[in-house]
Amino acid sequence: MRNTKTTELVLTALFAAIIIIMAFTPLGYIPLVIINATIIHIPVILGALFCGPKKGGFFGFVFGLTSFIKNTVMPSSLSAFVFSPVLAASMVGTSGIF
Repeated sequence: MRNTKTTELVLTALFAAIIIIMAFTPLGYIPLVIINATIIHIPVILGALFCGPKKGGFFGFVFGLTSFIKNTVMPSSLSAFVFSPVLAASMVGTSGIF
């Protein structure tokens, strides 16, 4: 007997862990002069294909959250303020959020 809920939970945790590891190590982002290129969308797409659209939306949320955290805590490019409203507010003022 194969427990599908357990398999689904393990796959979700595995893809979320891969996304988080790629986001906070040099594996996921390719630093360019102005912006960082990313290959983190690949586990998001594969996770959505294997686990379905609801879990794919969750993986997209995890990717967006890690991008927000990375650009807020350790901005590495000139355009990091675009991806972090907190950083934009500190650089431009409260008008940077909107």
